[in-house]
Formats: sequence, structure tokens, C-alpha cells
Amino acid sequence: MQLAAIVLVRNEIDILPAFLSHLAALFDAVLIMDHGSVDGTGQTARHAAIERPGWHVWHVAVPGIHQAAFSTFAMRHLFATTDADAVLFLDADEFLDVPNRADLEKSTGSLRDPRSVGTFAWLNCVPDSIDTKSLRLDDTIWIAPEPSSHRKVLITRALFDATGGLACPTTGNHAVEPGDGEGVTEQPLGHILHLPLRSVAQMERKLLTGTLSALARSDRPSREFSHWLDAVGRMADGAVGEAELVGMAYNYGLPPEPEAPQRMADLASFGFQRRTMQNVASVPIDLPDVTGPSNSNVYLAAVLRDWRQMPSAGLDLVLDGDELRCSQTAIPEPPRDALPEPVRSSVPSGTEWERILAERDAARHEVTLLRASTSYRVTAPLRALARIFRT
Repeated sequence: MQLAAIVLVRNEIDILPAFLSHLAALFDAVLIMDHGSVDGTGQTARHAAIERPGWHVWHVAVPGIHQAAFSTFAMRHLFATTDADAVLFLDADEFLDVPNRADLEKSTGSLRDPRSVGTFAWLNCVPDSIDTKSLRLDDTIWIAPEPSSHRKVLITRALFDATGGLACPTTGNHAVEPGDGEGVTEQPLGHILHLPLRSVAQMERKLLTGTLSALARSDRPSREFSHWLDAVGRMADGAVGEAELVGMAYNYGLPPEPEAPQRMADLASFGFQRRTMQNVASVPIDLPDVTGPSNSNVYLAAVLRDWRQMPSAGLDLVLDGDELRCSQTAIPEPPRDALPEPVRSSVPSGTEWERILAERDAARHEVTLLRASTSYRVTAPLRALARIFRT
């Protein structure tokens, strides 16, 4: 069995070495998409890939987090270029709670129905300190007693083929859209130890950069990333600390619960178990010692520099070497017969019509330049953040 992992990362240097050693123990092919990290995440991932022919690292040069589009593009690429029997979508803060490769193969092999999706449910975890600088597999963490309602999906080649290559993960890689009008079934395969928040400083960086990336999706449903948007509002009130970290990690991705734990000392009474991750699969990897910038403004500025709004729908992704970027495509003109009657009767023909189209295209080009200007890119996200802060 050939197993592949697709990973989207951004500024995860504090946990990346442990995660890469976990990937190396479980997967034949690994595709890491680095979405504009400035803390050494991309360089560290490339170092790990040097001696692993099945590993590849892409630089994602697309503003905004269009996760479903990124994941779908990467999955289709892997199924077309490798012998992968199954693809699992992971983030750098997610560790499969399996002791070895054999266990993962056994659970994946239990997917007999070609229209079955494998799922791994989150077990939300909290680090043992709110000031963690880096997280290793032998560090102590607190693990939730029950899985979250969120899970990550595994798509087999059989399912991909059964849907004619139309199956794709949804935003967050939490579910699968079959794309062919037929249903799919979900089959639980195990759990993921999920460590989204490792320190107050890392949480603040994640909230700011994640919120800006979410706002860059012009067609983002209001419910998506709502946990980030809510937390940014509390961050603006100066209410982010131990209680915020523990409470968000306890119920990550869902609305805050009034009875959530507020301190590390509360976790035991909520059923959390204190242990290490030494039982999860890993192999040693020799990696350089990298530390990211301590000033959070560096992370925020990196997002603001390239920020602009664009929809996920119709996003035209292009792989150029190891850079994943967006190719702007022209919107086809509607036929003249499709115009409303009053407009159609007044439309000139021949050279006059071509002149009008040329003037309209020139005006569109000016608007495009305005949207791409530094002033627009910087002030638009700041105004958006200000609206969040005011509300």
C-alpha cells in the first residue's frame, strides 16, 4: 500500500520538526504546501525533503487561504504523478494517534467500499505551558477525553476513480464533496492528536494572520473561520491569555462554551489526561535549528504585503516549478443576443462596438491596477480588521 499526505503549513516552526518526523514514519509521498511562512518553516521542510524522493515542497503564492482549492489541486497532482492508494490531509499541528505504519495501513485497508471516506477525529490537546517555545514528541500535553465533532478525511484512489476524479475535500479538509451527484459514506479510522494552540504568542500570530487570510476570500461563508473572528475581537479587548488559550483549544473550531476550562489546573476536572506523544509513530530526522522572529509585526506585515480579495470559486491554480500561483483568467463576454432588449437595440456594430469594448477593457485594467496598488492592499484589510474590532 502506498500512502500519501498533503500538508498546508504557515509559520509552524515551533512544532514542525516533531511533525516531520511523524510524517517520515508513516507516508511514502508527502506534499507540503508552504503558504508564505516567514519563520523558517519552508526552509526546514525543504531540508527534510532533500533525501526523501517522495517528498516535495511547494511555495503557495496565492493571497488568502483557499484551502479546499489548494487541497484539491494537490490531491489531483498526487494521484496523477504517484502510485498513492490513499491521500490524507493533515496540518502541522495534527498527529495520527497510531504507533506505527502497520496500524495505519490496517485501518486504511478496512475501506472496502469504493465510495467510502476515511475519517480521523480530532482529540483536542493543550500544551503543559502557555509559554511553550517549541513542542517535541516527549513533551507533556493534556489530551481531551472525547473526540471533537471535527475530523480530517482520507480519500482513496478507489473513491477518486469512482467519482470520475470529481471528489474533493471541503474547506478545512473536514469532509468530502463527491462532485458526481452520488452519495459517499464515512468510516471512522481513528483519532488525531490536535495541538492548534501552543503558546499565547503563537495563538496571537495565528489569529491575526488567519483572520486576514480568511478576509481575503471574498466568497467566504460567514460561518467559516468564525472561531478566529470571534477571538480577534476578544484580542482587541486585551482579553487573550491563559483562559483564551485553554478555552479555545478545548473546543477548537466550535463556538465558545460558557463552561469551558479557564486554567491549566482545570483540565483534569474536565477529563483531560496528561501524557506525552511518545506512542505516536516517528523516526529521527536531522534538521537545522531554526527560530522564527519574536516580533509578531513581522508575521502580520508578511500577510499585508500581498493581501487582496479574491473568490475561491473559479480559482485558476497553476503549478510553476515548485510555486503554486493563481493565473488570472478573462471572463468571457456574453453574446449580444443575451443582452436585455433595450440595451441590445442600442448597441452599435462593427468598429464602433470594438471601440466600446476596448474602452471598457481599459477601464477594467485601471481598476485592476488600483486593486493591486500598495495603498489598496494595505488599507482594505486594515479597515476590515477595524470593523471586527468595533463590533
